[in-house]
Amino acid sequence: MSVSQVDDRFLWTLTWVAGQRWRSSVKLQTRTESRITDFDGYLDTIVERIDLRTNTVVASQRFDRWFSGFTGAGEVWSYREDDDGIGRIDVFRLRLQSLR
Repeated sequence: MSVSQVDDRFLWTLTWVAGQRWRSSVKLQTRTESRITDFDGYLDTIVERIDLRTNTVVASQRFDRWFSGFTGAGEVWSYREDDDGIGRIDVFRLRLQSLR
């Protein structure tokens, strides 16, 4: 879904996959339309860091949360609404551990 290259060595990627609660996160509105009511339940995000010199994934983590995109080097953002319907943007700094 999104990529971020900070330097010549590493590339960060965000990939959206179905969350474990995806079915309960979709509400049928009419016979032909539905609405996602909980993006954190509907989508999980896999974040990977790729070493461009060796073309290998050096870190990978699946998050039970929907990250929308990158805000900067190793930072992602996510949108959510509170119980009153007020929108919030959360920003997270990623700290992935190496697979090696």
